[in-house]
Amino acid sequence: MKFLDKIKRGLTKFFYGRYGLDQLSIFLMLLSVIFVNIKYMWMGSYLFTIIAIWRSLSKNIVKRKIEGDWFNNNIWFKIKKQYFKIKRYFALRKGYIVFKCNKCKKQLRVPRHKGKIKIICPECKNVIIKKT
Repeated sequence: MKFLDKIKRGLTKFFYGRYGLDQLSIFLMLLSVIFVNIKYMWMGSYLFTIIAIWRSLSKNIVKRKIEGDWFNNNIWFKIKKQYFKIKRYFALRKGYIVFKCNKCKKQLRVPRHKGKIKIICPECKNVIIKKT
């Protein structure tokens, strides 16, 4: 029992002051798992794993925090936004059709099975006649 307590204290001491896991490190580990399964990409997998472990064990907490915030604001935000956009599209596709305005390229959602209807764009007031 004393041996396990010594190991626990040693590990606690080792990890004290280290950055730890964040979303960027977890994302890099997931990329490494994906790259392992792709032929000829196993070196990329090792690279992502090494970077994720290095970030987790880093003592430069301020720099890792800046990197993590940049990833969350620029990359992760765009991935989440695209995911929810696709999720919303699949949820609404049974009841609605989405058209794009010819002038301003705004997406217009109209109900399905209404026959031939006149769609007026709320942005540029362009009139489109479409069959739904």
